[in-house]
Amino acid sequence: MGVDFITLLAQIINLAILIWLLKKFLYKPLLDMIDARQAKILKDVQDAQKAAEAAKAEEALYAQKVEAFDKERQALLEQATQEAQTLKSTLSEEARLSVANSREQWKEELALEKKAFNLEMRNAIVSHFKTFAAKALNDMADANLQSQIEKQFQKKLKALSAIEKKNFLNEATQTRLVYLTTAFEKPSAELKEATQALLKLPPDIRFSTHKKSSLICGIELQAGDKTIAWNLASYLEDFSSHLDATLSGTAQIEQGE
Repeated sequence: MGVDFITLLAQIINLAILIWLLKKFLYKPLLDMIDARQAKILKDVQDAQKAAEAAKAEEALYAQKVEAFDKERQALLEQATQEAQTLKSTLSEEARLSVANSREQWKEELALEKKAFNLEMRNAIVSHFKTFAAKALNDMADANLQSQIEKQFQKKLKALSAIEKKNFLNEATQTRLVYLTTAFEKPSAELKEATQALLKLPPDIRFSTHKKSSLICGIELQAGDKTIAWNLASYLEDFSSHLDATLSGTAQIEQGE
C-alpha cells in the first residue's frame, strides 16, 4: 500500500492552519486572559501585602499609643497618689498644729484665769486683813492706847524739820484755825498743849477737834493746805505689802510647778 503524499501534505497544511487559528483566536486570548488574571492576582496580593503592612504599622502605632497612654495613666496615677499623700500629710500637720495651738491657747487662758483668780484672792485676803485689823485696833482703843498714840504723834512733831514747822505755822497764822482730828472720842488737853508748844503756835490759835474712825488709831493736824498726820494705817499698809508679796511669791511658785 503506497503513501498519498498529496493527502499527507494537505493534512499537514490543514494542521498548520488549525494550529495557527488556535494560537491566534484561542490560545493567545487565553494566555492574555491568564496573564491578566495573574497580573490581577499579583496586584491583589501586593495590595493585600500593603494593606497588611499598613495594618501592621497601624497596629504598631496603636500599640505605641496604648503604651504611651498606659505610661501617662501610670504617671497621672502616681502623681495623684503623691498629691493625695502630700495633702494627707499637710492636713495631718495642719490638724496637729491646730490641736497644738488650741492646747497652747487653752493653757495660756487657764494660766491667765489662774493668775487672775490668784490676784483676786490675794487682793481679797489683803483687803479683809486690813479691814479686820483696823476694826480690831479700833475696838481695842482705850485711854492707854490713846495716850501712847498721842505720844507717838508728839514724837512726829518733834522730828519735823524747821521748814515744815515754819510752813505749818504760816498757814495756822493766816487761818487762825487748826483742825485736830483723831480716831478717839476727844483728844487730851496735853496733846493740844504739846502741839501748840512744839509748833510754836500763837495762843489765840483756835483748835477745832473732830473724830474720824478711818484714821485707825491716828491723829491728823491741818491748817490751810498743810497737814501733819500719824496713824497705824501706814503700819497696816507695810504689813499688807509684805503679805501681798508673800502671796505673790507663793502663786509664782505654784505656776512654776
